[in-house]
Amino acid sequence: MKFTDKELIPEVLSSNLLPDVTMGPVDISQQVVLKDNIVYIVGEAEYIDDKLQTNLMMWNKENGALEVRSIGASTNLSFRSFYTHQNALKNDELYWFNDRAELKRTNLKTFKTDLIQSYNVDVTEELYYSARFLKNNDIHMVVNDTTWGNSFDKDGTKMRILKTSLNHPQDYTEFPIKDGKRLSRLFSKESLTPTHNSFAVNPKLAE
Repeated sequence: MKFTDKELIPEVLSSNLLPDVTMGPVDISQQVVLKDNIVYIVGEAEYIDDKLQTNLMMWNKENGALEVRSIGASTNLSFRSFYTHQNALKNDELYWFNDRAELKRTNLKTFKTDLIQSYNVDVTEELYYSARFLKNNDIHMVVNDTTWGNSFDKDGTKMRILKTSLNHPQDYTEFPIKDGKRLSRLFSKESLTPTHNSFAVNPKLAE
């Protein structure tokens, strides 16, 4: 689908069935990447040998064709999320975060996928994270370490920001977010969760 005019009128360009039509709603990445008229999406589209697959979905915006390549196996978490961005595309290498908060790299020609780095993030159904790729090769992750039901404990909501880069992904700095009690009040409504509604643009360590 594309949006046209100032009123953002939607126009459906094509519609394709995923490999496994019996699957429910598919969790896809929050960002997509465009290269040579191909839209790349990292998400889930099928089961193979009872394992939910992480797929690279490639949609040709000129003719509407869809191609799907399996690039890894996902966990069985009921919460899954993938993160990539146009800023994460370097030549033919696409960088992306999987549901374990691991930084991966997929070659868009060979589809070879490598693990680049893990970042001390324990992702579960209750503990979430979000990631952003910035223009200067920086990567920022907002991590929620608070289990549901504990946000009003003595320390309040526990969150932190991890800062790394595509140039040196093995090196990262951790910024603890203070005043968890104020955060717990801010995110007390069910429609707000600390990571789904947060991202770090320019984090600075508090004095």
